Amino acid sequence: MILINIPFIDFDVILQIIIPFITAAIGYFTGRRKQKNDFLKELQASVDMLVSKNKKQINEIIALREENADLKQQIDKLKNEIEDLKIKIIPKKIHKHEDKK
Repeated sequence: MILINIPFIDFDVILQIIIPFITAAIGYFTGRRKQKNDFLKELQASVDMLVSKNKKQINEIIALREENADLKQQIDKLKNEIEDLKIKIIPKKIHKHEDKK
């Protein structure tokens, strides 16, 4: 029978060598995840800011459209008043012109 001489393996030394690599790997992946999460938070904050600005601009556009509609209505009213005044003034001018002859 042949005996194989197995050298004594010191598990403490192996653990001292392996543990830093394991913790470095865990730290790396945790850091990557945190970095991705931070990026997503920043991206979400940007989206929220843009949505807020967009809502504000939409409200301003709506207000301007309402104001524009009101102004158009006032212009139409003024045009009608001008036409009414023309109708009233023109016959008087014609009448005055005939009286001078």
